[in-house]
Amino acid sequence: MSEESTLTELLKESPFQQLFDLSCTRLERTKGEVEIVMGYTASVERSPGSRQYHGGAIASLIDIAGDYALWAMLGYGVPTINFRIDYLRPASDTNLRAQARVRKAGRTVGVVDIDVLDDQGRLVAIGRGTYGTKEGKLRRQRLRALAASSASAFSGRLSSLCVEATGNSSTTTNARG
Repeated sequence: MSEESTLTELLKESPFQQLFDLSCTRLERTKGEVEIVMGYTASVERSPGSRQYHGGAIASLIDIAGDYALWAMLGYGVPTINFRIDYLRPASDTNLRAQARVRKAGRTVGVVDIDVLDDQGRLVAIGRGTYGTKEGKLRRQRLRALAASSASAFSGRLSSLCVEATGNSSTTTNARG
């Protein structure tokens, strides 16, 4: 599975992000760059039948793309501290493409610039997001739990292999045999 496909699957895990038709079309980890496409659906309209994107849908695309640009570089999700948007033109009846580029990934704060373009390559909005980059306590706890779970599973499998190899179901052995 390509990295783009992996990110597309991650985009579909969040209940909020499931409101949008999101997919990753480009991901460059070392550069901290991603391109995420939001497909047009009626659920993103600012008013029924207008076929114009609601600004909140565009804002969400900007925030999601900024977050995943840092995820690509750092290897873990980051919380949003702040972001700003300049809406440059209405987006109607088109897919949107967010191109996000990490400008700085510091010890505690990261900054990402995001351009949003329509199907014709016209700039619809420009965003800049600021994100917390310090690896969180919850992530460390999850990693420890995963490591412990993996070690436990490995130990259990190793015990099974020993039983298969020796035919002895005793998991403890005496030093005298």
